Amino acid sequence: LRSTPRAIPSNLSENQKSLSKIEYVQAVICGIENCKKMQNLDIEVKILLSIDRRGSLEEAIDTVEIANKYRNYVVGIDFSGNPNVSEFRSFLTAFQKAREFGLRITVHTAEIPNSDDTQDILSFPADRIGHACCLRAEEFKELETLRIPVEICPTSNLKTRAVTSYEAHPFGKFRKDFQNYPLIICTDDCGVFNVSLSHEYFSLAKAFKLSKLDLVKIATSAADWIFADDSTKIRLQKKLRDINELLL
Repeated sequence: LRSTPRAIPSNLSENQKSLSKIEYVQAVICGIENCKKMQNLDIEVKILLSIDRRGSLEEAIDTVEIANKYRNYVVGIDFSGNPNVSEFRSFLTAFQKAREFGLRITVHTAEIPNSDDTQDILSFPADRIGHACCLRAEEFKELETLRIPVEICPTSNLKTRAVTSYEAHPFGKFRKDFQNYPLIICTDDCGVFNVSLSHEYFSLAKAFKLSKLDLVKIATSAADWIFADDSTKIRLQKKLRDINELLL
């Protein structure tokens, strides 16, 4: 799960108490634990704390330090928000600190044409990147060498007009031009974009004529790129294989 921690002021009219930034994170963790107990869900849930491009460097460093306090739940840091507002280099100190702590890093990249920002992110480099819709040819070539996993968010990119259609999504280029490139299908934000992960798989399958086996391979390989230890990855891959055997 991805969430941007923030302080929430009190609202006397709704009898709502204020929350500090750290209490916000504690509330998210509490929600996860309560859900798992109530539903008896066999699911691995971890958190990425987001740094918003609209915020300050000081706020970003604070988010990283909070993430480090809750390592049983928080596995990494996400960088997102309006790509027109600021650039990755302005927050480099925070991401260097996150890496020193051993936190994994994913960055929304090339949502709009901005080669300087993209190059900074690839040079860092991030552990995963999201979107990658507005890459130059040389940046595609660099990614081919770096093999940084890309989070594919087709409906988000369509609604923000980063792409003109599902068929025009760079997912197709990655699949066609780069052998077995690490791709993870995501929603970006299922609430904001009103989509499910199943919808994203269906949309890409329809646009690129993917077979059931193609979808199974994409879903199973995604477990290779999660921010988790090897034992967790192996356990999830086995679950996926068991489920997929029933589907094929």
